[in-house]
Amino acid sequence: MGWNFGGIIIDHDFTQDVRKTDVPFEVMREAGLAALRELGIEASSQEAFIDLEEATKSMFWDHAVTTFRGKTLVMGKFLGMEQESMVSQFSRCSKRGAVLAYHFDDGSETYMFSLFRDGRRVRFRSIGHGLSDDEGELLPGEPMEVGEERDEDGHSTQKKVIEAFLGQNLFTLFDDLKLVHFVPKSTP
Repeated sequence: MGWNFGGIIIDHDFTQDVRKTDVPFEVMREAGLAALRELGIEASSQEAFIDLEEATKSMFWDHAVTTFRGKTLVMGKFLGMEQESMVSQFSRCSKRGAVLAYHFDDGSETYMFSLFRDGRRVRFRSIGHGLSDDEGELLPGEPMEVGEERDEDGHSTQKKVIEAFLGQNLFTLFDDLKLVHFVPKSTP
């Protein structure tokens, strides 16, 4: 069956933008709301943390937010799957820090990622049935060094790009990350 999830990683720690409190859940909730507002998404939070495994389930259509190593992770299948409809929101958000959007769909072998920097998209790659976009300069983690053959497995390439951007393999963080669960009030 495989993975079917998406999200974005913003090279900005939104916990720095919220009022200070000693309650970790409150800090993360406020940071999550700030990140979602930056993307034009109005949402309300659930009252407990969820883990990365829950946020990557194929039926998870809400959002989940956490910070890691100075970056903000926003899980949301819609964010990764509908990258074309979110270009203006990701571009605007990238003025705070680079934004990496990604989507995994192992069942259909469809993979997409985009990098936004300084208010514009600088990289877009999609691979899958009927998809073959390859725009912009290669990112760290993408195979295509001189003499190296292009990796046609979108899953592996995407994992490497996310790892290079995040500074750690996302899939090794399942036991460590706690995310705040948000239910969108409406879609952008």
